[in-house]
Amino acid sequence: MKSRYQIKQVFILLNQLLIISFLCHEYLRNIDMEASSIMPLTIISLMLFYSIYIQFINLKGSYVLSQFSNLLLFLSWVFLLLRSKEKIFIFLATPLYVFLPYEIIQFLLMFIFQDCVYINKKRINFILKTSCFLTLISMLNTRFFYVMFMLQWILNFVCFIYVLFENRSRLFFVLKQERKNLISSIFTIIVPYIIYVFLFAKQSNYMENCGLYIIVALPLFSVHGIVKKNHSNLNGYILNSKINILLSICLLCFVVIIGIILHFSILSYFLLLHCVVWFVSFYLTLLYSEIKQKILNGEPRNSEMTQENFYMNNIIQIYKEENIKNDFSNYLHDEVLQDLLSIKNMIYKLDKPQVKEIIIETLEALNNSIREEMQEYHPIMLKTFTSKENISNLLEMIKETYHRKKIPISFVCDDNLFLVEPYNLILYRMLRELVTNAFKHSKCIQIDVFLSQKKEKVELVVEDNGIGLDNIDVKAHKGLASIHEQVRLLGGCMQIDSKKPSGLRVTIQITMRGDNSYEYFINR
Repeated sequence: MKSRYQIKQVFILLNQLLIISFLCHEYLRNIDMEASSIMPLTIISLMLFYSIYIQFINLKGSYVLSQFSNLLLFLSWVFLLLRSKEKIFIFLATPLYVFLPYEIIQFLLMFIFQDCVYINKKRINFILKTSCFLTLISMLNTRFFYVMFMLQWILNFVCFIYVLFENRSRLFFVLKQERKNLISSIFTIIVPYIIYVFLFAKQSNYMENCGLYIIVALPLFSVHGIVKKNHSNLNGYILNSKINILLSICLLCFVVIIGIILHFSILSYFLLLHCVVWFVSFYLTLLYSEIKQKILNGEPRNSEMTQENFYMNNIIQIYKEENIKNDFSNYLHDEVLQDLLSIKNMIYKLDKPQVKEIIIETLEALNNSIREEMQEYHPIMLKTFTSKENISNLLEMIKETYHRKKIPISFVCDDNLFLVEPYNLILYRMLRELVTNAFKHSKCIQIDVFLSQKKEKVELVVEDNGIGLDNIDVKAHKGLASIHEQVRLLGGCMQIDSKKPSGLRVTIQITMRGDNSYEYFINR
């Protein structure tokens, strides 16, 4: 059975063949493209090549990178089909063109908010989808379609600005943490664009769809800057940047020289480049399959080669992770679930109430144990909930686990609080540990939780009115020692105080850093 990564590789090869077929079709129709086509075809080709590059480096199957790559492919096809003069291609491009603003805005919102809920998310999604659907229906009438299409762009833009304004604290956080990448992206796109407009402003054929390219390129190139920074470790696999530039220049010069000798048209150059990219992609696909087969067959590996080959190292690491997941899954299925089913069947066969009670208690304990282990491996945090709602659900789950103690929990938190990744998971685990300890050991009758945020500063306070601690030494308590070490590594501080007349207060303060956040979000 093929892995998702292999399926994506096959998809890349098929997509590239379709691109080559389309360019061949245009070439065979003897379409003599003008010099004005160089810029659009260059942009389209760069988006396609970068999309292929992302798919091949995405060995771990990052959802964000997959979405980014798919969006680039989608944009490439839209722009490519719009370049054609044939009615069939224009007909195919029109509905794709309608989805263009929707797909771009959805990806940008997903990236900014790290695929989490934001204020009025459901309403905004409904408005975006409705406007897209109505624009598609309006294709039956050409004039009405142009009006609806313009309204769709305006409405989508207004919704995007509204979401950013309503969640401006989150936006300011992202802009502050990623300002270097965003500023460099703006200059990289705007400066060449201004030069191009200055040179060709009087020639309408050179300016066709130029505004649309800048609207699309600016936000996506900003995302590219963040992605590139967070995948700087790829230097072990790809060649040195200077060597890359040198090879690219040599390849370009080689293609140009061959083109001049053979009297290539503009379209022929791009057709040749896409053929080269297809063969490189095909080679990488075969390389992956060969390495995977060797790993599965348990063949010995050359240690020196393994250290130098980043590609092989990544594949080996992925299969190790998959084996761990598979072993854990087998344990749950073969051991835990089978035992549960056996005990469940025994209940119906036993007549002694005492035995039934023991079995039921055992099942309840096993159920709680499994839930705790699942939460420890990966906490359940629903993307459809805000940070406050997820933490409220956690506290309710803990209360349900220790329902016999009947200890109420007070939780105070602002509705607009946001926790970027991985800080949401870190604070989630810390809070669970502290509240669970209070239930188990404090003998309290009330637990109070306070969570506040001021810009990137986050403060968590958990206090109870129990027996407190005689010896407030972090190292003497395993759970507190673990939390203290995590807080220290994050550059934060943790304070433990005795309450009057009795009880304990734990205060944790950390600073969220956006660069670490998006590195975790992209690589998860």
